[in-house]
Amino acid sequence: RAARCARAWLPVRRAWAPLAYYCGLSFATIYYDECLPLWAVAPRAAGGLAQSAEFVGALLSVSGVSLAAFQFVGLPMLSRRGYSSTRILHICTGVAAVVYASTPLLSLVADNEAALATLLALHLSIQKAVVSACYTTIFVVTNNSVVASERGRLNGLAMAVASAFKAAGPVTGAVGFAWSLTNGIDVVPLDSSFAFLTSGLLMLICDACAVRWIGADYNAPPDEPAAAAPEVEAEKAVDRV
Repeated sequence: RAARCARAWLPVRRAWAPLAYYCGLSFATIYYDECLPLWAVAPRAAGGLAQSAEFVGALLSVSGVSLAAFQFVGLPMLSRRGYSSTRILHICTGVAAVVYASTPLLSLVADNEAALATLLALHLSIQKAVVSACYTTIFVVTNNSVVASERGRLNGLAMAVASAFKAAGPVTGAVGFAWSLTNGIDVVPLDSSFAFLTSGLLMLICDACAVRWIGADYNAPPDEPAAAAPEVEAEKAVDRV
């Protein structure tokens, strides 16, 4: 009976790749989001930006406005231009990896308040936009990985499993960032850049796995093969361009 119950809840093989990606994305994004404010308020002697909590809060508000604009304007525009869900997923995950890993470079302008505020706001806006696109498209891909009758079960399983990774993200991020500040090693990648390079590497792994196992066939559900043709052809046309 236990074996039958397990088989009933386990998704089909086609759904494993989106599920694994979603778990990795959840961990990497929560890990980064935990470390960024800590790094922004950390003293410069420890590798941080030595900014106030009010400064960080204001920048997060600005990035929230840009995120809303991207969700309502930017992402639909990409879809209308022929970018499929999987293509957006691949591109935005790769961009997120670069944005995460390049975060420590902002400390180079820490002495210039205006430049720091401008670059950090731009950095956060890009980060929020690409991560939101990753989540939006992976939800679409996850639903397209199974037939309509199995979507509820798969989404419940994905939320349950990913919740464990989301819970591990803050703890791991805080501990890893604290270690990078107190380990006495002032060499990249073991200095204050450790947490950001780690999160960038995690996103790069997610992107490599998505490119390898989440292809254009995930742009439509398996029970609607006719609907897949236009989107798949559009993605091939974009690839040729």
